[in-house]
Amino acid sequence: MIQDGKGDVTITNDGATILKQMQVLHPAARMLVELSK
Repeated sequence: MIQDGKGDVTITNDGATILKQMQVLHPAARMLVELSK
């Protein structure tokens, strides 16, 4: 379960969806998010 800054809730068990919802700043971590797609 993920809650964003606006209060919207996403319920998922998919790791790629979770990573897409996160605001990732670190360049290496951002690359991992892109690879998960």
